[in-house]
Amino acid sequence: MILNHPPPDPEIKRIKFFISQPRRIAAKGLVERVRSCEPEHRDKFAIRMGHGWREYETRHTQAWFVTTGYLTRLLANHPEQFDSCTHLVIDEVHERSVDTDILCLLCKRLLENNQRIRLVLMSATLATKLYQDYFNVPNDPIHVDVRRYPIKEHFVEDLVKLKLPKAHAKDIQEIQHECEKKRCNDAPAAHEMKRRFTLAAAITVVVGKAGSSVLIFVPGMNEIIAITELIENIYIVGTRFTCYPIHSDIPFDEQMEAFESPAADEVKVVIATNAAESSVTLPDVGKLSKRSCFKIAINQSSFLFRRSNSIHAIAYSDHVICLGLHRQITYNPSSHRQMLVPCWISQASAKQRAGRTGRVRPGNVYRLYTRRAYESYMDEFEPGEMVRIPLDSVILMLKEMLHEEVKPVLMNCIEPPNMKTIDRSFESLHQWNFISEPDDEAEITRLGSFVSSLGIDLMLGSLIGLGIQFGVAAEAIEMAAG
Repeated sequence: MILNHPPPDPEIKRIKFFISQPRRIAAKGLVERVRSCEPEHRDKFAIRMGHGWREYETRHTQAWFVTTGYLTRLLANHPEQFDSCTHLVIDEVHERSVDTDILCLLCKRLLENNQRIRLVLMSATLATKLYQDYFNVPNDPIHVDVRRYPIKEHFVEDLVKLKLPKAHAKDIQEIQHECEKKRCNDAPAAHEMKRRFTLAAAITVVVGKAGSSVLIFVPGMNEIIAITELIENIYIVGTRFTCYPIHSDIPFDEQMEAFESPAADEVKVVIATNAAESSVTLPDVGKLSKRSCFKIAINQSSFLFRRSNSIHAIAYSDHVICLGLHRQITYNPSSHRQMLVPCWISQASAKQRAGRTGRVRPGNVYRLYTRRAYESYMDEFEPGEMVRIPLDSVILMLKEMLHEEVKPVLMNCIEPPNMKTIDRSFESLHQWNFISEPDDEAEITRLGSFVSSLGIDLMLGSLIGLGIQFGVAAEAIEMAAG
């Protein structure tokens, strides 16, 4: 649509824009999809990512898919490259990572100096009021209702209609009681999680049909293993249940196996963390005619279709089971460290998870928490990452990237962090010899610059840096990896 429209400013000769994605695989998958689905615009799309990754660039290129991190650094270091840009599209802006919030700040600065460029913020679950106020936009947001087919929601109190084995009636009652007692303030204990595992497995047996798929959302790897053990012990004549995990610790090639079409006698059970929440859609068992046949490859943002000479089945997950939990980074003020802890998801995340079904036909979502918990106890949106973590690495990144005082930058973000956290981070950075002084006047040391460039935990980066200085680089790297 943007490419087919004349430039919004007559002084600009042609359309030129960037589209950011939070993950490398999403950017790569989307450029492949657009190039394959829009042959007349094929040569106009390219991709750029960190570490010098460039692909498909020609003199005809007008649009670049990029990662959020790449776009943030490009805008910070080379704002002049946007003088000839007509549009800037930030997708999945709801994820509220540090890079996304910093990018929004830089875009706000860009709009103050560039009257020609159009900024587009996109998300299926956008906190519109927050962004309207931040960018001072008086107009109502554009809402595109993409729900093509209805989704039937089943909360834990509705599961009695599923005709589950009677042994699970007590599990259902206990989960209801627990939701009302804890009101989503605390994550379930280990024995309470076991109830959810057995219930998720039981639902899978009831709703999973041969040749179909079920997607289960869990907090982390331990839960993936626990549910996999339960499901793979299920025995039904003529039907086999196969589990596929989606987790950041699992090699990408192995995760891709989750998106192969299931066999005629197979129920494919994909068990995923929130990595699949807003970026994965599952294939299933719909059929295409031979004439319009495509071979499917799935990426973490959308479908990627390629021509094929053979017939392949394509569809989407009919059933999503949501445990209502994820692991989230939180800040511990007493130790000035970040912790990865299980927490309840927000209403926005619950909607994202439900959106993995209902794309090509009606779908079902089974929520292992009560309707009251969802409507009354869950937060509407999750707070940004910047207000949940120690800011050591953020401050170091901003100093390296912007070459200006950091405190004003942080206080102008969409959700400014606590000033005490900022001060603690300056003290910590100075203590570790990453900056010369414990305040905003400090310069980055050689060690600080080196550690910032590694993109890993600062303490591990320090270990590697010191190992290099003392001539034991290999040993230091091995220890850091351990």
